[in-house]
Amino acid sequence: MQERALFLRWLLFATLLCLGAIIATKKGLLAFIASADPTKISFGIFLIFTCAILFCGLLAWRMKNDKERYIKNDAKHEAEETELKIDDMWFVADICEYLGLGGTILGFILLFVGVDLQNISVDKLKPLFSAFWRGAGTAFLTTIVGIFCMLLIKIKARGLEKALIRKRRQ
Repeated sequence: MQERALFLRWLLFATLLCLGAIIATKKGLLAFIASADPTKISFGIFLIFTCAILFCGLLAWRMKNDKERYIKNDAKHEAEETELKIDDMWFVADICEYLGLGGTILGFILLFVGVDLQNISVDKLKPLFSAFWRGAGTAFLTTIVGIFCMLLIKIKARGLEKALIRKRRQ
């Protein structure tokens, strides 16, 4: 049981994420994101996040605390390979953040595209507000989704790093 503790922690984390996704779907949060983000960048971030979390689970499964195996020469090479894969997880987390920031830029572009501010009148305010909320929704949602996914990936990557450090000390 002790040798799979890292994987079991990941499994608990993944289960809580799945539960959160089910609740978010039931409450209409995913439908709200789909309607508020016409670029669908948020769902791209969710896809990258899901792949990264599954990959963290694979790494956690492979990093069991097997002392005899770690004493062999292959273990040092395996630890270095695992460290490189964890570094990739940090990179993927940054990609989520940058996609969120890119969505912010696209949202502000959507905010101002097609708006003629020189010939504004009262009857044109409704389409202006509609364009404003569509652009602002994209900007804010992609930023929030990107940062949220980045933080969760970094939490898992840090946990894997700590486990690798403990494994090397054994």
